[in-house]
Amino acid sequence: MTREIEEKLARSLSAETTELLPFLPYLLQDFWELGSDPGVMCELIKRHVNLSPEAKVLDLACGKGAVSVKIAEQLQAKVKGIDILPEFIEYAVQKATEHDVADYL
Repeated sequence: MTREIEEKLARSLSAETTELLPFLPYLLQDFWELGSDPGVMCELIKRHVNLSPEAKVLDLACGKGAVSVKIAEQLQAKVKGIDILPEFIEYAVQKATEHDVADYL
């Protein structure tokens, strides 16, 4: 890695640029649960929201869909996940299929 590339990478980590964005799928490839704990989120929803059978949940910045899949799985709620990275959405759809909740997404 050249010095110039290292400097660009360092600057991109400060969130002053978006140069790191294309590399996030690779950097985070080994992680499914990004951000909020899926179990905690389900418990909070159960405790504070009266979900009807028609309920729909919006998961903004859903990452790879761990929370969305858990909500669909445990609460049988329809979930719409939105993320800036198409690779994360593709992964979320794959995980939903693996967990037999693709119809909820």
